Amino acid sequence: MIDQALETFGIKRSLSEKGTPHDHAVAKATFKTIKTEFVNGRVFDNQQELELELSDYVNWFITRRIHGSLGYLTPKEFKENNLAETNTAHQRILRIDLSVLQFISR
Repeated sequence: MIDQALETFGIKRSLSEKGTPHDHAVAKATFKTIKTEFVNGRVFDNQQELELELSDYVNWFITRRIHGSLGYLTPKEFKENNLAETNTAHQRILRIDLSVLQFISR
C-alpha cells in the first residue's frame, strides 16, 4: 500500500531496499532525536501547527545545532566544508590528469 502511494505521486524511497539496511541506523537515530528534542510530550492543536513547528525545528537542526559527530559543526557547515574539500580534490585530480596527458603527448 505504501509502495503504491509513493509510486502514484512519483516519490522515490530514501531508505534502503529490503535486505540492504545501510541507512537504517541513521534513520533510527534521527527519529529518536526528533522524538526526544522536538515532540517529547508536546501536543499540537492541528496539522498546520505541527508542520510549521517541525519546519522551524528542522531549519534549526540543520543551520544552528552543532553535532559532535560532525566535529562540532552544524550539518550545513559540515556539508559546505566537505563540498569545498571535494571541489579542491577534484581540481587536484584534474591538474594531475592534465599533467599526465601533457607528458604522454610529448
